[in-house]
Amino acid sequence: MEKHILLLRTNFKGWNFVYIFFLIGLSWALEGAVLWGVTASLGDGLSIYKAIWVNSITVGGQVFQITPGGISTYESVMTAALTSFGFPTKDGYMVALISHSYKFIFSYFVGFLLLILSPALNFKQINVFLRMRGRQK
Repeated sequence: MEKHILLLRTNFKGWNFVYIFFLIGLSWALEGAVLWGVTASLGDGLSIYKAIWVNSITVGGQVFQITPGGISTYESVMTAALTSFGFPTKDGYMVALISHSYKFIFSYFVGFLLLILSPALNFKQINVFLRMRGRQK
């Protein structure tokens, strides 16, 4: 617990906080942009602000995971949020599936690229990290 408190104190001081806050805001806006693009492709586009709001509600709704592993929580909450803006349930669910798929594909693709192209790591070091499984050196 002390380690986490120290980490929070360190990162919320000075310019670190500004950088972190900016990157979080940018990330939130980009996730909303994915949703905005998907809804626009259906012809029933949300405004960018509504798309960011729906994304925020969706991410916040994942706190209440009822199903094992949170299966379909994201999609259910996003569908409900989209229906509040007049989207039919069927279209809302399709938008949720497509936008979530885009986010997963992007995350795995970028993560894979960073793993492969990272100058700081090689496959020997990666194997050492994977074998540690949470144990500290």
